[in-house]
Amino acid sequence: MLSALPSLALLAAAAVSSTHATALVAGQVAVSLSYNPDYAPTAVDLLTDGILRYDLFKSSVTRFPLLGKALRTAKLDIALGKRASFTGRSNAARAVHNRRLLGLKLDLGLDLSIPGLVDTDVDAALDGSVDLGAGTIVDENWGTSTTRLTNSQKDNAWFGTIGFGTPAQNITMLLDTGSADTITLSRGCTTCQLNNHTAFDGSKSSTYMPLRKAFTVAYGDGTRMSGTLAKDKVQLAPAVVAEQQLLASVTQKEKGSGAGLWSGILGLGPDQLSYIEDNVTPPSNLIKAGKLAEPLFGVALIPAKQGPRIGGGEYKWGAITQNYIKGDLVYTNVTSSFYWGVDMQEIYYGSDKKLMAAADARRCIIDTGTTLIYTSDAAAQALHASIPGASRNQQDGAYYVPCNINNFVGNVLDVFIEIGGRKWGITSEDLAFRPSGRNDGLCVSGIQGGANQFTVLGDVFIKNHYLVFNYGSADKYSLKVGIADRIDIRSFKSS
Repeated sequence: MLSALPSLALLAAAAVSSTHATALVAGQVAVSLSYNPDYAPTAVDLLTDGILRYDLFKSSVTRFPLLGKALRTAKLDIALGKRASFTGRSNAARAVHNRRLLGLKLDLGLDLSIPGLVDTDVDAALDGSVDLGAGTIVDENWGTSTTRLTNSQKDNAWFGTIGFGTPAQNITMLLDTGSADTITLSRGCTTCQLNNHTAFDGSKSSTYMPLRKAFTVAYGDGTRMSGTLAKDKVQLAPAVVAEQQLLASVTQKEKGSGAGLWSGILGLGPDQLSYIEDNVTPPSNLIKAGKLAEPLFGVALIPAKQGPRIGGGEYKWGAITQNYIKGDLVYTNVTSSFYWGVDMQEIYYGSDKKLMAAADARRCIIDTGTTLIYTSDAAAQALHASIPGASRNQQDGAYYVPCNINNFVGNVLDVFIEIGGRKWGITSEDLAFRPSGRNDGLCVSGIQGGANQFTVLGDVFIKNHYLVFNYGSADKYSLKVGIADRIDIRSFKSS
């Protein structure tokens, strides 16, 4: 949240006074700003791509998708290559709670900071305008854009809306770096609970191409799906469309609870992880077609504890959202033949207590489709032996920790995963994942055992960091994973 209006006025003045003559990156426009002195959008609104940068459709008109969030009433008319502006006014002042983004970075190379964001409420009446000046469109096929996420069931999973076919049919999907197939539900699937899930109807798409080939896939939770293959357009975001993407349409689902809110899986793992021969994932498809500004995608999962107004996070296709990042983005080469898997050195409780046994596998995969962290039995046992009040259920082997873990006897420290010689934290409160349901004051631990071949770093890890999945180059993939601490996550406790 903004601490005071004068800082915004100073920001506006700096923006207006800076005129860049440098060449534009493809798909971006020259931006100049002017503000009414009483105008103060929230920090999040100010930094959202929908206001200061926009992605292009293959038409003559573009839009700011989040204008409605920033301004209660607004008028927008932007034509390519023409001068345009939008204005808006709020009906009333509104409170801004715990806004997390601290800086404003224009894509023209202008780096302006918004100082003084503090944990208090700020009331600000909105009244302002933005003038895009003589916007020059460089490349209407520029592919960088964003899939906004919804946090489901308090960090159980994060979903995004993906469009399939022509015209696009919007379907709620689980975006999963731990698999590599794009799975949708068929209209004819009798075991897919279509009363509360959405099927993709290929008959309504003008670009749908059935292949009349069968498939079967299986997942770690025991779910098996089978069906037929097809190809069609997949729209990850308004300006990011993968053409002729291979789709697996489920006609039969076996096992699995079926209780998930998602209606499909968007596999984002390396291509070689696919169950389907010669398949490429949507980001790989886009990279090979030259549709992304950079051969990568960035991920930020927003924890539920930050509140629903913050949102659920994002996948950024072809770019990195620097405003999430605190400190350095550190890359580590992928060493797995199939997964976004990297070598790791150790797991720590606090800064010094090592948890892994000498024989434990020192490797991990980064999996957005898995909720918890799963590691070796030895490391899980050593961790929970260090936490007062932690216990293990002898029947199912699951670990539990006190739900009020940070109020328990002693100072519970954070957990750290050492990757690339750097220790990456997991907040102690994230260890108390979900109440046991037995009314015993215990919560399912966010870190479990049973993964003795490699550690699975699921959402409990990912939501504490910013992740970048980088393919290296379009010509020859050289995969690497980037990890950075986040501005909106508290400092980690190591001692």
